[in-house]
Amino acid sequence: AVSTLSQSLARYYAAIIEVPAGDDVMLRCVIDSARMYFHQRPYPGPEMLHTGDPQEWDKTSGYFTDPQIWQETFDYRPGQTPIEPGIGAE
Repeated sequence: AVSTLSQSLARYYAAIIEVPAGDDVMLRCVIDSARMYFHQRPYPGPEMLHTGDPQEWDKTSGYFTDPQIWQETFDYRPGQTPIEPGIGAE
């Protein structure tokens, strides 16, 4: 299972994970917690917004917005998260 997940992430940058019925409540809590975390953060500055070429989506990480359809997305990719101003690299 881990190998299949790794291969899917490496090839498509995405994976569909099927969880047992008993775990759906826990997964919903995790998703809701993440959503609340990002909604309580201040709106990012222009250096964190990516509205450019969709072909470059796999080379970036951060906050994406599409003003035409009022869609906001936070995309986290380990090792590629932009450094916020005033915060050094770890």
